[in-house]
Amino acid sequence: MHDGEAVAQGAGEVRPAGMFEPGLVYDSTEKDWLGYLEGLGVDTGSGVKAVDPSDLNYPSIAIGRMVGSQTVTRTVTAVTPGTYRASISVPGVKATVHPSVLHFSRAGQKARFTVSFELTTGRSGETVTGDLTWRHGRTGVRSPVVLTPWSLIAPDQVSGTAGSGSVSFEVTPGTTSLALTPRGPVAGTPVRNAVSTDKPEQDFTFTVPEGTQAGQFFVTPDNPEARLSLLLAYDPGDGQDPYIVGDLALDQTRPVVSLPSMKAGKYLAIVMTLGSQPELTDFPFSFQTNLIGPDSTPTQGTFTVTPRNPATKPGVPLTLTASWSGVPSDRPATAYIGYPNAAGTLVTIG
Repeated sequence: MHDGEAVAQGAGEVRPAGMFEPGLVYDSTEKDWLGYLEGLGVDTGSGVKAVDPSDLNYPSIAIGRMVGSQTVTRTVTAVTPGTYRASISVPGVKATVHPSVLHFSRAGQKARFTVSFELTTGRSGETVTGDLTWRHGRTGVRSPVVLTPWSLIAPDQVSGTAGSGSVSFEVTPGTTSLALTPRGPVAGTPVRNAVSTDKPEQDFTFTVPEGTQAGQFFVTPDNPEARLSLLLAYDPGDGQDPYIVGDLALDQTRPVVSLPSMKAGKYLAIVMTLGSQPELTDFPFSFQTNLIGPDSTPTQGTFTVTPRNPATKPGVPLTLTASWSGVPSDRPATAYIGYPNAAGTLVTIG
């Protein structure tokens, strides 16, 4: 499942008969919704204090950017009195409900609880789904959960000149420790091809092996004035349609697609001319793949990052500096800084 599907799947099948015995309900008032809108940045003019959108008292739980950990609050109202016990499961995330048992002696009684999430083994930036269920006898009150956890907030890509140089940038960690792993530089072998007004597209298929952390993909036209486009698609197989990954590099003099986190498998790269330069008819170019992983193509030079093991505080930004020397200038090279949970920053050199 990719991110778009996670928020498009809905909360499940509607069973009309179950509406008459829901067990628990999540009530919300006009004030709650005004606070939610204020939290989204909408000025309602109501004077209602903004709340984190994830704290709207709604049955589903959604957190679009969870850096390290986050706690949400919900209030339920009993329709059927009794004792309800919570169970929750979210892959790659430690989820804790407190209190995990709610007692209701009468209908209409309310109870508040919190749900705490902490990224453990999941991939940073990858949307995951799960569910929270309160059970009382044969009654189950289920809430879908959708999270996009991040081990830290960092740029996908930074760049510098060929040869020797450095670049500093800011990251915001979500934990009290941050291990950094520098890799590279690497530079793949360019593949020659061309597009034209008669044949405006060229496709390249390739397989990314297990263990690959990241990759960069370059199209370098022979004519420095020519503008081409590059897009990259991942093929999940099993009859599913490929889907676009990374940014669309459209109508550029050197299109680049950077993937700071890559899945193993089959990919399709498409190089195109959009016909924006009618004075040009032929566009010869080089296509280059720089993979960080077991199939890396090392190039000359060294690459380091400082500080290597910085002291961190969740939510407090810090500055990292990437440095390199002796990197050839005949083609673009890529280095990489790995963070916990498969996150990373690509460094374009040259």
